[in-house]
Amino acid sequence: MSRFLVAAALSGAMIFSGASFAADPPKSDAGRGATRLTSAPSFVPMPPLTAATPLGRGIGGMLTVEFAFDIPDARLRTRAQAMRPRLQDALRSAVADYAMSHIRAGAAPDPTRLAAMAQSSVDRAVGGGGVKVLITNVMVTDRR
Repeated sequence: MSRFLVAAALSGAMIFSGASFAADPPKSDAGRGATRLTSAPSFVPMPPLTAATPLGRGIGGMLTVEFAFDIPDARLRTRAQAMRPRLQDALRSAVADYAMSHIRAGAAPDPTRLAAMAQSSVDRAVGGGGVKVLITNVMVTDRR
């Protein structure tokens, strides 16, 4: 069966056929919004996260951060991948807290502080150590 969607417009409605939604899971992180920077098995990329930065009573810009994890222990890595949504939520909370309390208009972000906040959030979510948080990219865009 083809994995491609064949769309046909019929009476204004779209009909999709030939899709195999329960097919094999993807073998890589491609398409998940995460960038794989290394082939090391301990490297677990996460999709980018964004948060608004304040400017007075409005939005001053956007903070975009890409994280990854370094998890040398295979059992912990399997557990972390299973709890990926929970870890992503922990990172999202850390990014939002950092954006609202540590970013000032026109100032560069402090990756050391952001990494410490993210590491603390992930450690709480995992229930201990063993997962090292890595920042692969951080960017602030100002509202113009």
